Amino acid sequence: MKKIYVILLLLGIIGGDRVKAADPEKDSKSPSEKLLVKFDENKDGFLKGEEVPQMLRQRMQRMDVDGDGKLSLQELNQVPQRAVTRLVGGSGNEGNGRGGGKMKPGKKPGEEIAPAAKKEFDEQKLKPGDVAPDFELKRRDGEGVLKLSSFKGEKPVVLVFGSITCSPFRQKVMGVKPLFEKYKGKAEFVMIYIREAHPESVIQVKKDGKDLLKKFEQTDDYAQRLENAQYCSSLLDLPFPIIVDGDDNKVKEAYAGWPIRLMVVDKKGKIAFDGGKGPKGFEADKLGDWLANNL
Repeated sequence: MKKIYVILLLLGIIGGDRVKAADPEKDSKSPSEKLLVKFDENKDGFLKGEEVPQMLRQRMQRMDVDGDGKLSLQELNQVPQRAVTRLVGGSGNEGNGRGGGKMKPGKKPGEEIAPAAKKEFDEQKLKPGDVAPDFELKRRDGEGVLKLSSFKGEKPVVLVFGSITCSPFRQKVMGVKPLFEKYKGKAEFVMIYIREAHPESVIQVKKDGKDLLKKFEQTDDYAQRLENAQYCSSLLDLPFPIIVDGDDNKVKEAYAGWPIRLMVVDKKGKIAFDGGKGPKGFEADKLGDWLANNL
């Protein structure tokens, strides 16, 4: 009797609901196809900008085989399908890159994230123990300069490389704020504003107390870079100084800081910590571990 009841229940005869037939077209789609359908907001057949889920965004540089700043179905098929399945499977929070739930894009109305700039990466030649190249750069307000070697023998210096058009930077740098509050008496923290990560992006900023959408061009002009750094300061409200790399980009190149990077120069003027190439290497927790163990 129990077996008959279970069979009737599965067939939908008991309970009044018919079992819905499977959708052959839907079920036949690969995980990559399902991912594209789910996140391709403008339905152009590609994932780009904030459409790319956070889990994949950190690997965007490797995945974007043709370097056009967007992911095609063919490129998505190169991603381990188990990772793609997690994003379309429906458990957890997709916004944090762990699959499932409704993704929160994290951008404000009207904002547009342009493709990453090309050919900006520099080979990292520095390693822990190497002498840190000295520099003297203007502060973002143009008032005065900051010289790295002026801290030698006094405090280690935390170097924070980034720009306003890098959305991972705008998120991840928030994790550096509490470290500054905890260690500001024992270490100096400095942001170095470098070339834009995603030039042509449109970002909501504040000017004269009002919100406005501003398009950020690549900063070949130093005066423009100073202005961009001002907007970055106002938007992120960082509690530590922002200095601006010169139009020769020497500091960016010396430290391989593009698009974002975390480094520490110790009191002897040597590289003591390198988080690695960003965005993946920009982890405030790892910096926090170093500070906790060495200060």
